[in-house]
Amino acid sequence: MPAGESAAETYAIDPDHSTVTFRIKHLGITFVSGIFGRAAGAYTFDDRVSGNASIRVRVRVADVDSGNEKRDRHLQSPDFFDAEKFPYITFTSQSIEAVGDNRYAVAGELSLHGVTRPVRVTAVKTGTGMDSTGARRSGFETRFSIKRSDYGMRYLTGLADKVHLTVSVEGVSIKTAEKAREGGGFILRPGRGIE
Repeated sequence: MPAGESAAETYAIDPDHSTVTFRIKHLGITFVSGIFGRAAGAYTFDDRVSGNASIRVRVRVADVDSGNEKRDRHLQSPDFFDAEKFPYITFTSQSIEAVGDNRYAVAGELSLHGVTRPVRVTAVKTGTGMDSTGARRSGFETRFSIKRSDYGMRYLTGLADKVHLTVSVEGVSIKTAEKAREGGGFILRPGRGIE
């Protein structure tokens, strides 16, 4: 490829293979875990030039699953996420820089509970490959922590302020997905992911 030419490729995040998980300490004793399944969004990635990369991830608060229906209802209430007023959690990158083999420094903004704050994380490229339809896929993961109080979540009874998050995304190349669709493979629906 000629010098300076971008090899950036856009990937649709596959909600069926992408998750945001969380861990939070209860009563200072042990951790309670949960998951937001079906993370959605898109990212652009260039193996040669990390400055060509970007990502936007969104999860729906109503999808929270801690393994306990009563607790999930409480998490969606105004005490915590207030799902009715703030139905989505989003992260949008502002810069991505390579910092080592398959490791990237990602700076962006996390919007949660009506508050948007800057966040810096290290993301790891976890793999690439072709699926059974011939579409190219890649995956990334990051682990970081935030304080709930920084996002206006002031209900702290029995729970730690710090939340540990793991974001794992798998994306399918839109260009190769279109070819796979023409060949009778899966269907890519903008904003909805892979079907």
